[in-house]
This record gives sequence, structure tokens and C-alpha cells, in this order.
Amino acid sequence: YDIASLLNTYLDEDNVDYYRDPGDNGTSLDIQDYITYLRSDLEEPINIDEYNNVWKNVLGQILKVKLLKTYKKHHRTYQDLLEGKPAYYETIAYKIEKFEKNPEDAPSAYTPVQSFIIPNTSELDVFKYVDTQVRYGDTKVYRYDVNAIKIVFGCNYRYSFNDEADGFEAVDASTPEKVLNPNNYQDLLATPFSEDGEPQQYSATCGVEIYPSIVMMEDLYFRTPDIIISDNPPISPDVNIVPYRAVNDRILILLNNMIDSHRLPPIEILDSDNDKFEFNKKAQLTPDDKILFSSDDAIKKYEIFRTEKEPYSYTDFERIEQTSKTHYVDQI
Repeated sequence: YDIASLLNTYLDEDNVDYYRDPGDNGTSLDIQDYITYLRSDLEEPINIDEYNNVWKNVLGQILKVKLLKTYKKHHRTYQDLLEGKPAYYETIAYKIEKFEKNPEDAPSAYTPVQSFIIPNTSELDVFKYVDTQVRYGDTKVYRYDVNAIKIVFGCNYRYSFNDEADGFEAVDASTPEKVLNPNNYQDLLATPFSEDGEPQQYSATCGVEIYPSIVMMEDLYFRTPDIIISDNPPISPDVNIVPYRAVNDRILILLNNMIDSHRLPPIEILDSDNDKFEFNKKAQLTPDDKILFSSDDAIKKYEIFRTEKEPYSYTDFERIEQTSKTHYVDQI
């Protein structure tokens, strides 16, 4: 958005048509669409006209003067433009955009859900944003875009020639086709050589007019990959095998929940484990084949596997019990 033009239009007292309804895209280019008023008074309603006057007559003028001072301090000359010097900019805020889609949809099916504006102030060092409005499991996939909102102090320029008063038009750099107007150039190919046979040398003198172009724009700063909300799988329990005294056909297995976390390669025992582990890898955005296992909640149930022959892999074990108890008695 051309913030300087919008601000000038808003501050113009003679502009009675400034306030208008939003267009087809929902944007009215009304500067009041991007500001809000906060107050702690709970007894009297806000007088919008009062706050509009404060913004327009005081804060609006302050902002305009500050923008012009910043431009004058960091403006570029024509030589700077030829040398490719970039325009000065200031990051005034960061915008977090949240998108969602169904897991089976294409990446282009993301739809915007929410947006959050974080001001970039000197009092803010590291900002941590925790989104609590998400759905758990594989029902939705999310993506977040972080855009830096910048005010860019750029410039426009045009060329003007000395004999413009004789009917020559000023030539805008963005419309070079105007140079081909018969009134604006001399056919240099008509006399390519001088009388002594040497190539003709021509020169032209022109002026360059540079004027401010102060715009506010969004620059993509960071984009997350697809995000799925899921808990980490639990770590293995602490297991103690206790034999019975004078009993040779039973053993007692004591199970104890552990609170810990570690990253390990997943081990598949059941046929359904592969799909679950792949889901965990996507949810954790793991850079390798390892998964973060962690436990800090109460365990609902334990799964007990057993084999009666010498195992060669974990798939040789069969699940014999699922129990919510912290002990299990096995017949041997």
C-alpha cells in the first residue's frame, strides 16, 4: 500500500468521499481499517468521532512528519540508483497468518483462518506465540506464514530535457515508448558520419526528477512445513520380573511408568505400527528416522508381548495382554 498517499488523502479536510465501503476483495484502503483504539474506561462508551479527531489532527500529522523526515535522512540520489543501492526500510510489525486444510487435500487447498499482528518495538526481544485453537490428530493440517510488515522509503523518477518548453514531453522511465514520439527525438541514422567521414558523436543533456514513494508492504519472512497436532509416543516402562518362592510355573511382572524423553529409531512389532510411526514423524517434523518418545502423563494401559522360542527380531513376539494394572502374572 502507498501509505504516504493514503495518509495524505485521509488528512485532506476537503476530501469528503474518503470513507467508502470495502471493494470486492473486502479491502477499502481506509487507514482506519488498520488501527484500533484501547481504553480502560468501562462506564462510558467510546466516542468514535472524538478518537478520529485525535488520530487525524494529532497522530496523523505526527506520522506524516516522521515519514518525511526518515525519507530525507535516507533518500537516494540518481547516482545511488545507477549503482543499485537498495531502498531503506524499517520493519514495523510481524504478521502471523494461519492456514488449514484437510489431510487428503492438495497443498493449494490451504485456506486462511486467522491473522495476528505483532508490533516490532524496542521493548520486544523474543516473542513466543502459542496457538491453542487447533484440532488434535489427523483431522486438520496447518501451516503458518510469518510476514515482515515493512515501510519502504523508495522513490520514483522521470527524465526531463532542456528544450521541454519547445514542445518536448517529459519522459517517464516506466514508459520508454514515449521517446519514439516524432516530436521527441532526432533521426540520428540520417547522418551517421561527419563531413570528413568520421562517425558522428552525439550527446544529450537531461534532468532527473526524483520524488518520494513511501509504501507499506509484506515480505515473507518464514513459512512452516505442514503441521499436525499430536502427542509424542510414550517411552517404554520400567519392568521388574519377580519370581515366586517355591513356585516354578508363575512369575510376577511389575510395571512402572517412567517420566523421561529421548529420540530413538522406532521399532515395529505389529503391522499397524508403521502407519503410527510415520504419522509421528510428520507431526514431529523429524529430520531423520528417529522419533521423540516422552512421557509425563499417567499411562492408560500396558501391552505385553511374549515369545516361546528364541527370537530373531521384535516381530517374533506376539501380544498376549493389554492391561491397565501395574502388575501381570504370567504362567510359564
